[in-house]
Amino acid sequence: MVEYLVKDIFKIEWGFPSTFIVDINAIIIDAFSGGRMGSLAIEELVSRIEPIIEKGY
Repeated sequence: MVEYLVKDIFKIEWGFPSTFIVDINAIIIDAFSGGRMGSLAIEELVSRIEPIIEKGY
């Protein structure tokens, strides 16, 4: 599901300087800086945010 969101919905193909994960109440659940460019960017982003999203926030 997360990979689908990253690749197909948001069309993200690289890391961003800052990424925030927020819940439906706009409360920040996690934040991180940096990210890769190139073919490993999506894989790294998914592996970082998937466990957080799967918790059900």
